[in-house]
Amino acid sequence: AHRRLDQARKTLVLLEARTWLQDELSRRKQAQDQLSFDDLLTQLDTALQGNLQGEGGKRLAQRLAQSIGQRFPIIMVDEFQDTDSVQYAIFSRLFAAKDSLLLMIGDPKQAIYGFRGADIFSYLEASRHARHRFTLFHNWRSRPGLIRAINALFENHPCPFLIPQIDYHPAVAARA
Repeated sequence: AHRRLDQARKTLVLLEARTWLQDELSRRKQAQDQLSFDDLLTQLDTALQGNLQGEGGKRLAQRLAQSIGQRFPIIMVDEFQDTDSVQYAIFSRLFAAKDSLLLMIGDPKQAIYGFRGADIFSYLEASRHARHRFTLFHNWRSRPGLIRAINALFENHPCPFLIPQIDYHPAVAARA
């Protein structure tokens, strides 16, 4: 019982320290008029949701989205598997209009940035909502023997990537 109490105290101290550090970092950035990359994303996401002060928040959000959409009617996001839910929310709000185009290029099997917040489930959600999906089957980088070996490893496994929504499509060597 004593050991559990000590562990609970340590956990509470760590949680309090984390809260203080987050608040202190925010305070210091504000005092120095600085924003981090994450701040830019979360503030844009908040603005696009219409969560600004006052009744006009939704109207301002619509105007902001229209302004950005008019300036950038087409956007291409390469390595989309390395985005997160905030980035996907921003893209989907900005480019939901019929006169805009959002091209998402990615491969869920290459998702390697989970340590910095990338979220494979955001990719899968975006994939479900895409109007059109295309898969590249021809491999221009690897030799035919390697491609045959990789296909043999993955195509007969019922769930090769542990997430059922991530399929394996056998590749074809583009060159002999």
